[in-house]
Amino acid sequence: MAPNVSDSVATDTDPNASSVLKANTDKDTVWKRKHQPPGSGESTINDQNNNSSSSTGSQSDNHCDHDTSVPFRAQIRWPDFFAQLFVHVGFLIGLYYLVTFRAKFYTYLWTLGLVWATGLGITAGAHRLWSHKSYKARWPLRVLLMFLFTICGQRDAYTWAHDHRVHHKYSETDADPHNAKRGFFFAHVGWVFLTPHPEVVAKRKIIDMSDLEADPIVMLQRRFYIPLFALLVIGLPVLVPWYCWGEQLAVAFWVCFTFRFTTTLNIAFFVNSVAHMFGNKPYDKSISPVENLAVAIAAMGEGWHNYHHVFPWDYKTSELGSYLFNVTTGFIDCFARVGWAYDRKSVPAEVVARRAAKCGDGTRFLTDEYAHQDAVWGYGDQDIPKEDMDAIAQQPASTDSKPDPAQPSGSASVSSFSRDTKREASWPSVLFYIHLNILGVYGIFVLFSHTSLITCVFTFLLTLCGILGVTAGAHRLWAHRTYQATPLLRFTLMIFQTLAGQGSIYDWVRLHRLHHEKYRTVDDPYYSDKDFLHAQVFANIRKLSPKQEKLLATVDMSDLESDGIVMFQRRFYWLLYVVLFVLLPINAPLEYWGDTVQAAIFVAFSLRYLIVLNVSWLINSAHFVWGLDKSHKQSDSNMVFLVTKSYWPQYHYLLPFDYQSGEFGNYGSGCTTAFIRICAATGQATNLQTMTTEAVKRGLTMAVDSGKPIVECLKQAGAEDMCNLQREHYLQNERLH
Repeated sequence: MAPNVSDSVATDTDPNASSVLKANTDKDTVWKRKHQPPGSGESTINDQNNNSSSSTGSQSDNHCDHDTSVPFRAQIRWPDFFAQLFVHVGFLIGLYYLVTFRAKFYTYLWTLGLVWATGLGITAGAHRLWSHKSYKARWPLRVLLMFLFTICGQRDAYTWAHDHRVHHKYSETDADPHNAKRGFFFAHVGWVFLTPHPEVVAKRKIIDMSDLEADPIVMLQRRFYIPLFALLVIGLPVLVPWYCWGEQLAVAFWVCFTFRFTTTLNIAFFVNSVAHMFGNKPYDKSISPVENLAVAIAAMGEGWHNYHHVFPWDYKTSELGSYLFNVTTGFIDCFARVGWAYDRKSVPAEVVARRAAKCGDGTRFLTDEYAHQDAVWGYGDQDIPKEDMDAIAQQPASTDSKPDPAQPSGSASVSSFSRDTKREASWPSVLFYIHLNILGVYGIFVLFSHTSLITCVFTFLLTLCGILGVTAGAHRLWAHRTYQATPLLRFTLMIFQTLAGQGSIYDWVRLHRLHHEKYRTVDDPYYSDKDFLHAQVFANIRKLSPKQEKLLATVDMSDLESDGIVMFQRRFYWLLYVVLFVLLPINAPLEYWGDTVQAAIFVAFSLRYLIVLNVSWLINSAHFVWGLDKSHKQSDSNMVFLVTKSYWPQYHYLLPFDYQSGEFGNYGSGCTTAFIRICAATGQATNLQTMTTEAVKRGLTMAVDSGKPIVECLKQAGAEDMCNLQREHYLQNERLH
């Protein structure tokens, strides 16, 4: 659907955009005048950019060579119908092979890669480049996009763009090839095998396609589309897995052709159906296209459809959103950096805001902070216009108003909640953790039904190494400097911490140090001032507040910045993550002892990851529920101690420099402490900082007698006690008394 002329403003990347729009409008108007029925006059010439045109109006605006007095009845095109029936039945067969794990592991990856890559061929190629000319591409990128688009098998690019331009020009009229007003089924798939409305045929003849006719790559693909279909849509996806890793030919055909082909086909169809029916209309409520997040995710950014129909020349197809919900925009921007994509057109923010305010359904106003700049919370708000305040002042004073002596002098009270403390959801983390929990729970079933003993042992060892990497490495060594380690031990702990999948050591430590500094305040990133749910879940799936970001930048990290192993991991973290955290757990069971794909993916990877994450999160949350001291919210928790084997929370927050992280316990109840002691016995860990029970008693007594802070007294007693400790005190089995 074309936008209003008043809002047709492109960016300065295309200074001729407005003249092109005017030229297209003038050409269409001339055609109308030339084909007007006699005596119709100028009254039949309507605005070409009216977003809400009816089918009747469309028929009166353009001459049609069919008899409009006879009601149109669509006929089934049986070859197309049976083709759709075949691929959708084939989809079910391919799905059966996938869910029963008949396909090889690499076939899963190959199919997923094809769906993703060919999707870009549709979105970045046929749609945004050739249909809407929203950016320009040099010939290498056009060849790449044409190659990817051909593999998806959705007709040649010329025909695809031709119908899509008709759809936008005459959206939701009889001239729309997949008119959503004819029902969900027709808009989704029915239009593919039903004869088109005569209005569609008529409007196809007048849509300008001269730019694509001048593109040799587009016309070459159109000329040789049938052999290219056989070679790239069927041959390449099926033969590669059969030849390269010995996949069964039947499995390759039903999975890599029919399943993959039908998946991309229906994702594209969702844009025509779901994105025209279910969602909000922030930019124009008079048209059918809507904003739909689910379609945006599935179709790589094509679900922001209300915006797209109002501003079809914007290469982003949306106003807001990150690359996560608009992968195609990220793809185009990447090639723009190397010079293959250029002249990217977009819409100025003021044009978008004006259009939304004038024609939208109000949802943009509700979600856009900029739109609330004129809103006020009540009397006394400084944003109340001066003329309104003057009018209020001219009103006679109320006789029953008396000052409240309890109300402090001055204007409005200050809200207890600062904007700087507000934390928004990190949607990539939200979606990731939802999927991880689903896969991990399924992994429990696979663990008892499809997993060999050696994979169970392997998963247990990886889980233990990951936990030790966090507790003995990131936490006690790098965050609190409770002991010193040789390069060999530091490298080993760096590998273990990478196996935990909780971000780089540098980022983990910086966040943990801020947590200790702001413990039990609103600035604590782990919500220690709230409740169990916030500490266990919300803290890990929300972004930091602006204030927390500023505080994080002030944390002293000079010691880690001078550690070559830590900085090496930080620089190459994602490469190490893929190799150690993803490929190692999945590939080892498959390659070395021939376990099932289910066991590798759902047990060795998903279930292990879920356990490591939740065990580490319990340290920040479980003491809200279970504790030895019920009179305080935060207390030493025996349950957390038994689960994590790591530390007693309340002791640790008072004395974070103690390598044992607790006053009591032995090898059996503190495996991290045992690990550090073993490393010290072998000479890999030195200078272990700790306190004896007697020193703790002296520190507490000193705090009571002197009135000084407990932490200060404990540190003083600990410093005196360290001089008297035995040289090899860490070799004692029991905690020092």
